[in-house]
Amino acid sequence: MPHSDERAQGFLEREGRQLPEGSPGLVMIDAALVPSAFTSWEPLLEPLFQPDLNNSVSAVCLFHYAVMVAVDGVGWRPLTKLVINPHAAHPLPAWITTQVVKANTT
Repeated sequence: MPHSDERAQGFLEREGRQLPEGSPGLVMIDAALVPSAFTSWEPLLEPLFQPDLNNSVSAVCLFHYAVMVAVDGVGWRPLTKLVINPHAAHPLPAWITTQVVKANTT
């Protein structure tokens, strides 16, 4: 049975209120217990990014980790999904975006 977790809006509103108004703000959400978050939350979050709504949030990073078998043993690998707010008052620095993307490819 398909399932969509719609707690994304609550997380964004609750965590976004804690961000500073004069600098970029990144909301990190541990999605380890929400298996569908990487696919279902992005379309739920994007409409919440409006010019006059949630503009203190520069981006949301969904993350969890995987333990994978590698040639040299077992390894820990972070998995991330970055949802950028195109209407953010202060855009996320490029180096953060680069590092989050890099984490998924290493």
